[in-house]
Amino acid sequence: MIKLLLPFTFALGLISLNAQEEKKPKSLGSFSISSIGYANFANDEQHSSFIMDWKINEKNALMLRGYYDTNAMGDVFKPQLLFRKPIIGKLSILTGAEMIMERNIVGGANSTMNFSAMNGLSYEVQENLLIELMSETIIGKQNFNNNYNSSLIKLGTTLKF
Repeated sequence: MIKLLLPFTFALGLISLNAQEEKKPKSLGSFSISSIGYANFANDEQHSSFIMDWKINEKNALMLRGYYDTNAMGDVFKPQLLFRKPIIGKLSILTGAEMIMERNIVGGANSTMNFSAMNGLSYEVQENLLIELMSETIIGKQNFNNNYNSSLIKLGTTLKF
């Protein structure tokens, strides 16, 4: 009887341990949000920007970033949706779209909206330093004022602290 009781107790112990094991839900990857904003109260200007970065898995990421800017001439809001994929080491390729919404105050209140296709490369120099080379091409109606050209190449850096 004792010979059967010992294996039976061991089996029941394993079953109860397994039943208490915590099941973790599938991970959605890592998600981060950062933003900055400031106001110049002397002339009612506002400047703000945000970045929402979703690392879907080790090889793919989605980024929503944009900025809102007001000044004496008008308001500009530029959200971007970008897909990022590493290609070699810390070098990644970026592709996506940008929407440019502008409201001019000087010369009568008129609003414009443009869309841009974006392609580029980014290189992560360090964990907190990123360099980007982006090409933007306006799609559809083009608004040639002081702020835009039909295509643009930008070189920029991002420093996280």
